[in-house]
Amino acid sequence: MPRTKKLTESAEDCLEAIYVLSKTKKVVRVKDIAKHLDTKMASIVVGLKTLA
Repeated sequence: MPRTKKLTESAEDCLEAIYVLSKTKKVVRVKDIAKHLDTKMASIVVGLKTLA
């Protein structure tokens, strides 16, 4: 049985932003997510690493 991880709030925010942005863009970049969430790119990278 696979393990499931509980997502942090920042990881959930990243996923939601990716979903929203992907509806209008073919490619979603870190800077797009950071701009959408009004945060720094480094914070987004940390959030994305938790999803990996």
